Amino acid sequence: MPMLKPKDPLEAALTGARIIEEVGDLLTLGEDHEALVQRAFQRLGQLVPFDLATVLLREKEYLEVRYALGPLVTPDLVGSRIAIHGNSRLMAALKSRHAKSFEEEDPGEDTFHGILEFPDSHSCLVAPLRASGEVFGLMTLDALVCRQYPESVERHVSTFASLLALALKQAEHFSLLSERQRRLADEVEFLRTESMKGVLAEPLRADSPAMRSVVDQLQQVAPTHTTVLHTQ
Repeated sequence: MPMLKPKDPLEAALTGARIIEEVGDLLTLGEDHEALVQRAFQRLGQLVPFDLATVLLREKEYLEVRYALGPLVTPDLVGSRIAIHGNSRLMAALKSRHAKSFEEEDPGEDTFHGILEFPDSHSCLVAPLRASGEVFGLMTLDALVCRQYPESVERHVSTFASLLALALKQAEHFSLLSERQRRLADEVEFLRTESMKGVLAEPLRADSPAMRSVVDQLQQVAPTHTTVLHTQ
C-alpha cells in the first residue's frame, strides 16, 4: 500500500468535506450495528488507506474489540479484550478529544500488542468515540506503512469518529426502542389473553337472556378453534 502523499490546503479541505458528506448519511441509515460499522469503514477506506480498522468499546477497565475490518483481521480478533491500565497510548487516546497518530518508535505499547503481529514499521491512528461528553470507546486504523497518517488525516479521522460515535449511539437507541416495543406487544397480548380467560371464567352479570346465551356459547367453544356463528 503506497504512503499517503501530502495534500495542498484546498485538496485537504475538499477531502474533509467529502468525509463529512459521506459519513453524515450514517446518522439516518437505521441499520444494525454491524452493517453500520462495515459501511462506515468501507467509505472511510476510499479516502484514508488502512490494513485494519476496528471499533473498541469500553467495558470498565478493558476495551473490547467489537468490530473489525481489513486484511489483517484474524478469526479471534473480535471479542478480544485489551487492558487499559498500563497502556499509555490507550490512556492518552481516551483522554484526547482528537485522533492521535502513533509510530513504532513512539513510547508505549501498540494497541494490539500480544494479539496481532505487526512489522517493525507500521502506523496506528486512534480516535476517541464520544457521546454526551463521555468517551465510550475508540476507533483505530492501522497500516503496514510508516508515516501513513499525517496531521491533515488526523483531522479528517477525528471528524469521522465523531459522526461514527453519534451513529453508533443512535443505532443502539433504535435497538433498545425496538426491544421495548416488542416487550410491550407481548405484554399487551398476555393481558388480552388473561382478560378473556377472566371473562369466560366468571358469569356475566347481565339480566338479558340473549347475553347469557352468548356467554354460554363462548364457554363451550373456548377450548376449541371452532368459529361461532349465531343467526337469528
